[in-house]
Amino acid sequence: MNIMKVTNYNKNRQTRFIIPGYLLKGDETWPQEMCRDMLKWESVNCIAIEWTPGVRAPYAQAANNARVVAAQVAHMINFLKSAYSQTADKFHIIGHSLGAHAAGEVGTLIPGLARITGLDPVEPYFQGADDAVRLDTSDATFVDTMGHIDFYPNGGELMPGCSKNKGSPNNLDDIWLGIGAFDGCNHARAYQYYSESALKAQGFVAYPCGDKDSFDASAAKFNLTSTAPDTKFFLHTGPDAPFGRKGMLSPGSTYELFIHSDKDVGEVTEMTFRWNNHILNPIKPKYGASRIEVCPDQRVVVPPAAEEVCYPELGCFSDLPPWGGTTERPNARLPWGPDMEIIPDMNIMKVTNYNKNRQTRFIIPGYLLKGDETWPQEMCRDMLKWESVNCIAIEWTPGVRAPYAQAANNARVVAAQVAHMINFLKSSYSQTADKFHIIGHSLGAHAAGEVGTLIPGLARITGLDPVEPYFQGADDAVRLDTSDATFVDVIHTDALPFERNKLGLGMSETMGHIDFYPNGGELMPGCSKNKGSPNNLDDIWLATEEAQAEEEEEEEEEEEEEEAGCESALKAQGFVAYPCGDKDSFDAVSVSLRRDVLPCAGDSCPLMGQSAAKFNLTSTAPDTNVLPSTPARTHLSVVSFTYRARVLLAGSVWPNLGSLFVAMKGDREADRGVPAPHPNHPPINTVNTSTLRGMLSPGSTYELFIHSDKDVGEVTEMTFRFKFCTEETVRENVIQSVLP
Repeated sequence: MNIMKVTNYNKNRQTRFIIPGYLLKGDETWPQEMCRDMLKWESVNCIAIEWTPGVRAPYAQAANNARVVAAQVAHMINFLKSAYSQTADKFHIIGHSLGAHAAGEVGTLIPGLARITGLDPVEPYFQGADDAVRLDTSDATFVDTMGHIDFYPNGGELMPGCSKNKGSPNNLDDIWLGIGAFDGCNHARAYQYYSESALKAQGFVAYPCGDKDSFDASAAKFNLTSTAPDTKFFLHTGPDAPFGRKGMLSPGSTYELFIHSDKDVGEVTEMTFRWNNHILNPIKPKYGASRIEVCPDQRVVVPPAAEEVCYPELGCFSDLPPWGGTTERPNARLPWGPDMEIIPDMNIMKVTNYNKNRQTRFIIPGYLLKGDETWPQEMCRDMLKWESVNCIAIEWTPGVRAPYAQAANNARVVAAQVAHMINFLKSSYSQTADKFHIIGHSLGAHAAGEVGTLIPGLARITGLDPVEPYFQGADDAVRLDTSDATFVDVIHTDALPFERNKLGLGMSETMGHIDFYPNGGELMPGCSKNKGSPNNLDDIWLATEEAQAEEEEEEEEEEEEEEAGCESALKAQGFVAYPCGDKDSFDAVSVSLRRDVLPCAGDSCPLMGQSAAKFNLTSTAPDTNVLPSTPARTHLSVVSFTYRARVLLAGSVWPNLGSLFVAMKGDREADRGVPAPHPNHPPINTVNTSTLRGMLSPGSTYELFIHSDKDVGEVTEMTFRFKFCTEETVRENVIQSVLP
């Protein structure tokens, strides 16, 4: 149990054991790879068995060693049944070659297994042998291959891309141990096909037929109705990965197909077709459609089915609106079981440094940038450098690395788990909801909103570029909004619409008490414009090969979001934001430095990130859209550091029309100079020229801001240059240095 506690084993999932047999040279780790493929699409426990020394023995010895492997797997299953109160129908055994018969032996030892899959079960010592020795239908409720259903891809004898086996049956040990001309290609195809089927099941459609010759003769004319119990199933595959195919297409034949959609397109006016040529015979001409018949009277409108799944301690989840079947969320999905099990246990809490007097922050990731999957832990470390808080980073990689619609719904279970943990902490430490702050990125931002729905009165929720698809325009119950916490702040970094030629993955609409749009919220400095098609949402989300280029573009913008959130914990002063109506207005005034907008007076400029909660929402003018009763749309300039200086002018008693320029130096590096803003009295505020000319009055104090993309450290010197119609005190365009 000590070992099990450090795994992500979940008793609510199905558990699969993968037992290898014949080991193809250079491909010995295929069971582990098969587990990884399964976890991309399903929420299961997957255990790959390693018994290389026992299988790489003379064949007769290896065949008997498999019995011990079976006994060990059965022993492990009995342990899991006892420790987690599981039943035999929660287990599926997959075995290849000798491993297939070992799987059958497991079924003999553990009656009632849900399923056994045999991948090309080995023949010598087993074919024609007693059922007690080999895999058969009595070994599990459902046995595929040598069982309730048997598949024969390509007739089951010679696989495309493989050569005919060579050697002598008298040299069985040499063949088994990889000595000689036998290459094992045909035998290995079984697990290669099965691994691919976990990702692309539709590529392995099989047809019932009496034998291979009958299948080859009429592959396209099968009646896919119920078949006799002893019917074999045949299919064709390709010679190289991906092996899966759609089926045989025969010229002169008519095919009926159904197109399923969540939209009513009305009267059909046009149909388009795209063909994939015969994969095994590329010299044949491509097919074409000679006649199309559309049957509108057979159109069927299928109402959403009321489905529900429940998990202990977390509650029940349905796929009905607003969670599915809506315009914004067309593909209804039930969430998978928990990817992480949060087990409230005071014994565990006692060995942590959890302190009930501190604020507690949960960080929930969403989109996972390759190579930066541990950013929540890094963010916790950054926070702990400057603040005394409890910080908990959530890990739900299997649930988030799923097809997008599935991942969007899996986030609901994550939210329920976080809420369950918060309730435990509230009860155990006599804490209140206002001691908790949830930070969520991408899908995690909306999961944070769901936590706020389940735990009313949270102190704060921070949304880091909340994801757009399935959420923008959706019901407030589905997405993050201001009702989810006392203070909700949101940072938008990829807010272009998720449509062709734009492909912004983040939401654009305001959704918090204050919304930050750094650099306009759409395209971040250092990032390229996103490319791709909104029709490839799953590819973009999962970073498949087809969408790799687009994915890299998206990653850059998501990385900006995470880095800004982390960096703001350390250097809050580097993220001063300005209230403004929209990006164009901000860009215009940030160049001209109009005093009525930039810089801010008093504390009317919030700090994006960790210090945003210090901002007083009532301190800004109504026309900036920063109102206590409405979300604040706040734009952040491209610069990272802002320095404020006050300058007392000396000289003649009369004012002069002119401009003031200032620069500064620090103990790290020198910074560029910028024109000084207009001074703090009404006559100057009315000046609006490109040269920033204004009345400069001796004896007056002027406040100005210097924006920089560099941290100059401690300011050691400031220099001034005046340009106006006088030569007293300081001559025009002569630099004056003043030490602090």
